[in-house]
This record gives sequence, structure tokens and C-alpha cells, in this order.
Amino acid sequence: MMATRWLCVCTLLCALILSQPSAGQVLGDVFIYTDNYTFDPFPDLPADFGPEIPDEGIDGLIRVADPEDACQPFRYRHMHDTWVALISRSQQQHPTNCTFDVKVHHAEQAGASAAIVYDDVYEALIIMSKPRDHPDPGIPAVFVSEKAGIIMKKLITPGQTRVRIVAVSASAWMSLVMSAFLGFLALTVVLATFYVMRSWSVWLGRTRGRRTAADLAGQGGQYTA
Repeated sequence: MMATRWLCVCTLLCALILSQPSAGQVLGDVFIYTDNYTFDPFPDLPADFGPEIPDEGIDGLIRVADPEDACQPFRYRHMHDTWVALISRSQQQHPTNCTFDVKVHHAEQAGASAAIVYDDVYEALIIMSKPRDHPDPGIPAVFVSEKAGIIMKKLITPGQTRVRIVAVSASAWMSLVMSAFLGFLALTVVLATFYVMRSWSVWLGRTRGRRTAADLAGQGGQYTA
């Protein structure tokens, strides 16, 4: 009974630890805001090409790409204010489909300071990459979920809605690593305790069995005397 209880506790702890997001899954946040409101951040993953998000982050107006998949040069250029392009991934087969770096490069040509590419299917976040022979874009880019992209599109009011892209700081990254380590340490302690309790239970059962056998043998000797 005791071993079963400890097994249940161990299983529950494993589930809790594994259900927490790992440090490698999210490396930044995207905030949407205006002068009147600020929404909860959307998690993102930076591209493995182009410059990194600076420590101070990137802040500017957010504009939907035109065309939305950014596989062709933008139909507008805006070089005066700092702004960020919101681009659709668009995975479906189409003659104009392009790689992530091409999308970001077109945003850069239009004057964007950064690019946010949102997924077009419900799935885990991915790290955007590019072919080896393609040059790196000159602006940072991050990838967000389909849900985040849809919400951001609905929230955009031209000339008013702004976005702030921030990267995880060194201290925050260390905190995530320490949290993962402490979770692993707690799991190890629980497993070791379970093993000790189970071994003790087995040893105790065997000891009681030997005593019972010895008692029966002693009683049997008395009856034959």
C-alpha cells in the first residue's frame, strides 16, 4: 500500500514538471499596446538568421504586410517611423511561396525595423531558418503562433497600435535554467525516496515471513513433544 501511494505521488510530480514550459520553447515576448490598453504578451521564437533582438527590445507601430505573405515586395514603403511588419507564414502550395528570409528581406526593403511571422496552422512554435546560400536579412525576425497572429491582426488600428518585441534577459534565462534544474532535483529525490520505501517494504515483508515460518516451526515442535 505504501509503495503504491509513493508511486502515485511520483507520477503526479512527473506530470507537473513535464507540463511546465521548458526554457528552449520560448525566448521572448511580443506585446501589443496603444495609449489606452496593453494586452498580455505573446510568446515567440527568434529566427536563426539576421541580427538578434537587442537587449532594449524593439518598439514601433505594427502594420500588416501587403501582400500578407510578403513573398513579393511590399506594395507600400514607410521609411519615416519605426514600425514592425506582421507577416503570414502561408504554408499552402502556391507558385509564389517563399522562404522565411525572403519574407523578412521584403519587410526590410519596405522600411520595417523588424518582422513578426505568424503561423497559419495550429502547432508548436518553430525556429525560422533559411537556405545556406541566401544572405541574411538586416532586421530581426520572430515567429509567433497562429492564434497570436489572428489576435494581433484584429487589434491593429493603423497609426495607433504599437508592438514591443523583447528578448529574454540573461538573468531571466538563468532563472529558467535554475527552475528546470530544481525540478529535476525534486524529481530525483522523489524517485530515490520511492525506491528506498519500496525496498524497505520488501525487506520488511520478507522479515515477517521468516518470523512467521520460525514461529510455526517452533509450535510444530511443541505439539510433537
